[in-house]
Amino acid sequence: MVITDKFVYIHKPKTGGTFVTSALLKLYNGKWNFFVHARLALLKAVHFKNHFGELIFTANKHGGCLEIPKGHNEKLIVSTIRNPFDYYVSQYEFGWWKRKEWHRYYKTFDGFALQFPTFPDISFIQFMELMPKVFNKTPHNDFNNSGGLGRYTVEFVNDYFYEPGEVLKKINEDYVRSGAYKKDMFPVQFIFTHRLNQQLHDFLLAQGYPKESIAFIETKNKVLPQGKGRTKDQKWEKYYTPGLKEFVRKKDWLLFELFPDFGEG
Repeated sequence: MVITDKFVYIHKPKTGGTFVTSALLKLYNGKWNFFVHARLALLKAVHFKNHFGELIFTANKHGGCLEIPKGHNEKLIVSTIRNPFDYYVSQYEFGWWKRKEWHRYYKTFDGFALQFPTFPDISFIQFMELMPKVFNKTPHNDFNNSGGLGRYTVEFVNDYFYEPGEVLKKINEDYVRSGAYKKDMFPVQFIFTHRLNQQLHDFLLAQGYPKESIAFIETKNKVLPQGKGRTKDQKWEKYYTPGLKEFVRKKDWLLFELFPDFGEG
């Protein structure tokens, strides 16, 4: 996460967080580069100061709201959120599931070698089948108590609710549509990934940053983590069958309910 005097930015993976972090660092005369990451590996945080105040780039890069350090947890919270359809495609193309640290979970699946004989060369549909199997085996989240919700939804609850485990047990349409969920959720202001440049610019302008200092954000190019990204032809729509798209809508209905801006995708 990134902490400033005015707000805390919660960096949810694959939602444009690298872009946001890069822009904030530039605003505070810092740079997103290897040396910053090297310092983070040794320290808990890297500090930048200028006439805007202090910016703290924490080693807890993807920490949720519950992990905001004391002394900063009364500040405004902002985060980025992505259309679930696009989010899963971004996860697939990034290829986190190929990393060796995940392999120990695969070995515990009954029939894994038969179901995914070409692993790690798998299709997007196979990835969507593999993902819940992985997270049903991992102890670090509440996926096992999710009631069949999608991975993105479970991570959303873990990141933005006061008591994620309890919330996952009681989520239903009435809980959401009645607004009862609001008392259980941190007051977060969300920026949409598909409107990232303009909405980040507008958010910072509303926080009192001078227009001339943040003008660069409106035309800033994408920042790709580890240089990995999709081509213009790799639109998320091409990855989905009608059935798979309906599957995501069913599993991540909470996100579509809370963010009507996603519409039909």
